[in-house]
Formats: sequence, C-alpha cells, structure tokens
Amino acid sequence: MRRIRMTADEVRQAQLGIMDKIDEFCTREGISYSLDGGSLLGAVRHKGFIPWDDDMDVIMPRADYDRFWQVFNGAYEHFKVVNYRLDPDFAHTFTRVIDTRTLALDHNRVNKYGIFVDIYAVDGQPEDDKAFDDYVRTYIRLKNQFHKSAPLWHCTDSPLVALKTLLRHPFYPPREETARALEALYQSYPMGSTAYAGHIMGGSEWDTHMPATVFDEYIRLPFEGRMYRCVKDYDTFLKKLYGDYMQLPPESERHPYHSVACYRLEP
Repeated sequence: MRRIRMTADEVRQAQLGIMDKIDEFCTREGISYSLDGGSLLGAVRHKGFIPWDDDMDVIMPRADYDRFWQVFNGAYEHFKVVNYRLDPDFAHTFTRVIDTRTLALDHNRVNKYGIFVDIYAVDGQPEDDKAFDDYVRTYIRLKNQFHKSAPLWHCTDSPLVALKTLLRHPFYPPREETARALEALYQSYPMGSTAYAGHIMGGSEWDTHMPATVFDEYIRLPFEGRMYRCVKDYDTFLKKLYGDYMQLPPESERHPYHSVACYRLEP
C-alpha cells in the first residue's frame, strides 16, 4: 500500500467521519456518550475543533463503554474498534475507533493503526481525597506497566523502538496480569455506588474527579456543522478540567498536543 501524507484539514475530516459513525451507532443502539476534554471545550467555546487541537475524545459510562466495544465492529466498512481486549498489540488502556483506510504514526511509529477517535470509560470514584489519590496512583502505575510491556517490536517502523521494547519486555509482568489488575481497579467503584465519578484514562487523571450527577443528563451541541452529544452540565465538567475555560490560553500554549503523522493508504 502507498502512503500519502494527509494535511491537517484532511485529518480532521477523517476524524469527523469516525465521529459521525460513533454518533450514528450510539444513537441507534441507545448507547450514552459525550464529547470529552478538548473536544467538549471546542463544542462549547468554538462550536467545533479548538483551532490548535489535533484529536477527538469521547467518554461513555462504563456499561455503555463495554457494550460499545463489544458490538461496534462489523457495523461499518473501514471503521474498527481496537483495545487491549481485542488486540494483543494495543498499548493503551482505553479504546479507539480507527479508520482502516489510514495510518497514524506516533513517536513509536507503530504501523498498525489508522486515524482515530479515543474513547474513555467513566467509572465511579472514591469520595475521600486520600483514597482518590491512591486510586489514581495505582492506575498510573498499572497504565505505565501495561504500556511498557506492549509487544511493539513487531509493528513499528523504528528499529530503535523495536529494540528498546524487545529488551525491556521481560522486565514487566505479563500483560494479562496487568489487565486483570486494571479491571479490578475499574470495578472497585461501580458507577452509581459513590457520589463521584469520572474517567482516569485520558491523561488528566486528578482533574476528572467530579460529582457523578454530571453524567446523568446529555444535550447536543454544534460541532463543525454537526450536533454531537455532550454532558448537559458541561460547565462543571470543563471548570474542573480547565478552570476559566472560556478564556483563551496564552499564544505560547496554542499548539497541538500530539505528534502524529497521518497517511491515506492506497493500493
């Protein structure tokens, strides 16, 4: 397959194409979701992408999240769910929907996955600050352990990454063992069992501790000419993540978060 480098606008159009399928599928199947993080902020503040943002994120309550990844595959040609339960090579603790007609190379230059939308599960969380701190620290330890034990050596374009991951692999517990520990952590505070909830999968672990009522109701907000689902109490959500979220950051901080080279695949 030939790789043809995609422009930033083409990448965004591909991300929107994935998001359209997620929205269509969830609407049809009665699965709850919301835009998350910068995508939710973009919907509220810009009615679309934050001008310097380069990805899309979605959250789902745990029950909806599990149902989604279990039933989405096969619904659409060219769109596929991947996570560590479905693919032993997948290095992350969350789920992605990818466009199989594309390739997205990150710093590890993994040559297996396409342009994506990330999906994170919302779980109940400890109410006590000390317990929440321990909960997050346990997750971060397991997440790093899980990522570093990923067998990336056979699906990367980088000889250096291949060598590094092959050499370090024996020093970490088997991925199945770490996955079981992660599942036990997720199940320790079921949704609805505590007054707090959030997701700790997306890199803002301590900032996602918020009242569980935030995830009770949803509305639709405009996003690049579409209408996507968002938590109705987006004000509480976004203040927790960003503080005064309607205030633009300094120009020095207006840059993409990820470093991903994207390609369209052609025969």
